[in-house]
Amino acid sequence: MTLARGNQTIYGFSATDPSFSHTQDAGSNLLLVVRVGDWRGVVVGITYGGYALTQHVASGDSGVDDNFTSIWYLINPPTGANMVAIDTNLSTDGVAIANSYTGAHQTTPVRNGASSVGTGTAVSTVVTSASGDQVIDIVACDSSSGT
Repeated sequence: MTLARGNQTIYGFSATDPSFSHTQDAGSNLLLVVRVGDWRGVVVGITYGGYALTQHVASGDSGVDDNFTSIWYLINPPTGANMVAIDTNLSTDGVAIANSYTGAHQTTPVRNGASSVGTGTAVSTVVTSASGDQVIDIVACDSSSGT
C-alpha cells in the first residue's frame, strides 16, 4: 500500500485557545501527524478526539529566542472531525499543522528523526530516509532581531 497524504489543517493557536478541529480521512492504515512550532513553551502533550499522540521528535532553544518545535503522531486515529488539543508547559502562541495519511505502516509508521538548533539565516539538518519515504519537517524562528 502507498502512503498518501489527505486532509491538512493549519492553525495559529494562542495561549487562550490551543485547540482546533481537524478532519481525519477515512480509509485503511490511517495515520495522523501533528507538527507544532511555538514560542516560549514546550509541548508536553497532544490529543486528538481524546486519544494521546506519541511524540516523535522535539527541538528547542531555551536561550534568547525560545523557539520550540515538535512532531507527534497517532496510529489509526478516529475518522471524521475531532479536536486537536495542544498542552504546553507555559502559556504560548504558535502554529500547528495536522496531516491525515492513509496507507501508513501500523506498527512503525515513523522511523528516523532528527533535530537541530542554530542561529543565522540558514537552517539545515540531515534525516536518513529510503526510497518511498516521506520526510516531514517543521521550522520555528524568531525575527525580533530584524533579520
